[in-house]
Amino acid sequence: MKARELFYIQIVTFVLLFFLGSLEAVVTNIFLLVPSLVGVAITLYSIYTLGPKSFSPFPFPTKNSEFIEKGLYKSVRHPMYFGLEIIGLALVLSNLRLESVLVFLFLIYILNLKADLEEELLSQKFPQYAEYKIRTRKFIPYLY
Repeated sequence: MKARELFYIQIVTFVLLFFLGSLEAVVTNIFLLVPSLVGVAITLYSIYTLGPKSFSPFPFPTKNSEFIEKGLYKSVRHPMYFGLEIIGLALVLSNLRLESVLVFLFLIYILNLKADLEEELLSQKFPQYAEYKIRTRKFIPYLY
């Protein structure tokens, strides 16, 4: 799949999770609301850390992008995707329908493909990325 296609599929999949999930349940249940807000905070902080030079919704580095290894990027290579996965999980737990679970698993698959492509391109642009990849996790600190 091409880089831009992965982004568009990610958006459609995430929007579908919102339609399948219950926002009312997320907002009224503290056990769903708190993880959702944490996911939003992780995603927004990741975007802020990248800054305007390096942030792109597409899985390829921008022309002026810089190698970022601060903030959440110290311990995980794709904290933005991890934040989206937390939000998606809260939406799945808001209704526990098979369709939601399948869409969520597909979202994880797409984000993994997108991250793999992004890492390949970042390795080409930044020689230090190979060493960074060895000492950091992909999505979840200390786990994966």
